[in-house]
Amino acid sequence: MVYIFKTDITTKAAIKKLAPSLEKISAITKWNFDLLDRDNILRIEACEFDTEIVCALLKSSGHLCAELFSIFLPRKVAHAWTQVSEKGKMSVILQPAGKLENFFITMAALDHEPSQQEIVRIFSDNDMQVVGPPLKMG
Repeated sequence: MVYIFKTDITTKAAIKKLAPSLEKISAITKWNFDLLDRDNILRIEACEFDTEIVCALLKSSGHLCAELFSIFLPRKVAHAWTQVSEKGKMSVILQPAGKLENFFITMAALDHEPSQQEIVRIFSDNDMQVVGPPLKMG
């Protein structure tokens, strides 16, 4: 499972100070910080564990930490997502990626809100299928 945390870690020196403590958490198999991300993301690969341990560790070192939501979906499970603001950010980890990376590149390049027909075409071009009506907020 991949766990994602928003932090205020901005330097390699801060990471170096935290590294020994992160290494001691036995459930963690891999971790890294993305200092180029505006949210200073900490990604952790681990068996199931109490994510509050990581936040408590960072907070006890004087840093901010908030777990961001993660989901796991097996192949061929119908699901949906929507963007409720004009701009947004979404981190996606795929294995194997297949054509989904191209789907997100195509969607991000649009300079307009796509019609339902355009969405169906883009999905189809990337070996996906729209299986329900558009999501409505409100």
